[in-house]
Amino acid sequence: RLSDERIMDVNEAWLDLMGMERTEVIGRTSEELGLYADPEERKRIFESLHRGTHREVSETVLLSRTKGLRNVVFSIEAIDLMGEPHLLTLMRDDTEKKASEAAIKNQLNFVNTLLDTLPIPIYTKGLDDRYLRCNRAYLEFHGLDESEILGQTVFKVSPVEMAADHWERDHRLLAAPGVVVYEGQARRKDGTFRDVVFQKASYLDAQGAVAGIVGSLGAVFSQITDN
Repeated sequence: RLSDERIMDVNEAWLDLMGMERTEVIGRTSEELGLYADPEERKRIFESLHRGTHREVSETVLLSRTKGLRNVVFSIEAIDLMGEPHLLTLMRDDTEKKASEAAIKNQLNFVNTLLDTLPIPIYTKGLDDRYLRCNRAYLEFHGLDESEILGQTVFKVSPVEMAADHWERDHRLLAAPGVVVYEGQARRKDGTFRDVVFQKASYLDAQGAVAGIVGSLGAVFSQITDN
C-alpha cells in the first residue's frame, strides 16, 4: 500500500526468497523488516514512488534471512485496490547470474593480463579472418596501436603476396580445423623482415563450431642458437 508503505500480500516464492513467514510480513514495511541491504537505497526508491515515478525495471540488493545478500531485478506497477493506490512488485533473483558474470569477467581479465605479459606475439581472428585480439607483444612487433589493427585483415601487417599466402592458409585451417605450423617472414615495425615460425590453431565456440583462429609468431630455432 503506497500511503503507508505496508506490505499487503506476498506469494510463496517471495517468502522462500526472503526466508520469512507470511504472518511476520503482512502489515509491516520493508524498512521494519530490514529487507534492503542499503537503507538509503530503499529511501530513494520510495521517495520516487511517492512522487509518482513508478520504476518499471530496476536493480537492488535485498537481505534474505536464509540466503544472505541477493541481487534482484524488480519492476513496480501502480494499481488501484478499493479506491486506494497500491504497488504491484515483481522480482527476479539474479544473484547466481551476477556471480557467473563476475566470474567470467575475472577470468577474461586474467587471460588478457596473461596474454599481454607473454613476450610472444599472439593474436586471434574471427571466421572472416579479421583480427579480434592482439597482445602487447604482437602490437609492438608490428608497431601498431590496437585501434589500427582490430577489425583489419593480415593485409594490414604483411605485403600483398605474403598476406595472400596467410589468407589462404587461414581459410584452409578454418575449413579443416586443427593446428598448422610453418616458417616464413614477418614485417617488423621498422620495415625489416624477420624469419619466424607461424603457429596457428582453430578454436571452437560453446556449441562446438569453429569460431576463429589463434596464432603466434615464434623465433626460428637457428636464430635463437645464433643469438
